[in-house]
Amino acid sequence: MNLPLQLYGERFFMFIGILIAIFIYIISRKVSRRTLLWIAAAISLICIGIIIYSINFVDSWVIFGTIFYSINVFLGTMVGTIIGIIKKK
Repeated sequence: MNLPLQLYGERFFMFIGILIAIFIYIISRKVSRRTLLWIAAAISLICIGIIIYSINFVDSWVIFGTIFYSINVFLGTMVGTIIGIIKKK
């Protein structure tokens, strides 16, 4: 199955991480540093919670997709936050 831009497999998860990083960077231009860090902390906690939940309560191959998605969202959040804080100075 050919998806647009060939977003299948791990490319889709990397694309989601890049989109989250861009989204957090755009948010960093609009809000204060403190608010940005609160948003990043909330998204990070949600990702960590999803990973813990999927490891403990999901008993199928869906767990791998969920974990990859959560890790890439977490990494995208961290990268977007760091770039937003550096560029804001």
